[in-house]
Amino acid sequence: MTDSATARSAPHRARCPRCGRGFDCGARTQPFDCWCASMPALPGGGTQPAAGARCRCPECLADEIAQRMTGAAG
Repeated sequence: MTDSATARSAPHRARCPRCGRGFDCGARTQPFDCWCASMPALPGGGTQPAAGARCRCPECLADEIAQRMTGAAG
């Protein structure tokens, strides 16, 4: 495997734009292999943020899913 192929298959270190925590993000891996794939879909969208937005850490994504589900139910 080449260095560029290895880089595409390994998660990168990211920082959550909401809380500032560091976490491993696999959003750019090929094939896609990220922890967020096991999360429920965001109401009105997928687990990943909209185009141009940055990924959130597991805690902030779980909080956003809960908030949206509460808002969608009410």
